[in-house]
Amino acid sequence: TQAMLRTVGGLDVRNATPDLYRLADDWRKANGYEVQEGMDYGSTTPASRARKALFSVLAQDEPNPTAIQNILKSLDKMGHPVRTEQDVNRLLFYRDPAKLIGGNKAKGITATDAQAQFRASLQGEARAAFENALQEFRRIQAKAPLLIRAAQ
Repeated sequence: TQAMLRTVGGLDVRNATPDLYRLADDWRKANGYEVQEGMDYGSTTPASRARKALFSVLAQDEPNPTAIQNILKSLDKMGHPVRTEQDVNRLLFYRDPAKLIGGNKAKGITATDAQAQFRASLQGEARAAFENALQEFRRIQAKAPLLIRAAQ
């Protein structure tokens, strides 16, 4: 369909922003890392869906304090409270774009080294998308503890 639209109408309907998850999967495959086809990066439990929703609210330019408070109450009822700085760090840890790549014990490569290799492999628009994602994550990481404390 995309080729037809480009040929006939001159319209390019491809997504302009590279998909970092796909890029990470491609890099893993190219570098001999284990990759699960169709890997689900989404949530699979009520608590993980609530944590994902909390992160989404925290990512907003003007987060809704009531929404944060309601999600925190839900997580507390589920037995997965987010109260301490350690809880907040755990909430944010795997949402860090740098964590898209882990280590490879079989090859003796640490997660830090693998992440640096992945980052260095990105070029052009992919590199810009990754850097923008990192910058946005750092912004969320800086304000999340304050927003959570204020909502409690």
